[in-house]
Amino acid sequence: MGKGSLSSACGSALELTNLACCAILIHMTPNNLPETEAQAILDRITPRKRVTVLVPNGIGRNGQEWKEKSGVAVMHNREQNCWVLNMGGAHGTPGIAGVGNIVRLGN
Repeated sequence: MGKGSLSSACGSALELTNLACCAILIHMTPNNLPETEAQAILDRITPRKRVTVLVPNGIGRNGQEWKEKSGVAVMHNREQNCWVLNMGGAHGTPGIAGVGNIVRLGN
């Protein structure tokens, strides 16, 4: 296996991993919003807006539990139709806001 084929294989594996992670985040979060309403919120986001999303918060007796967290919108991913968020912290922890986990848009 040549150098080019190894890097292309690793590149495609990384892309598949990113797609799978985004798909799991988007399709398995219970934000209880109709998809059209969630999409309308996503369409109103601009950089530096505060966005509230649901994040996993452990597993309880009834399965997965969720917690609301807010972050600042940084950039839009057109391919996945989601926004990258700066969730705060010493190094600017990243987060993703998509149709399945968005709750509301702040100021």
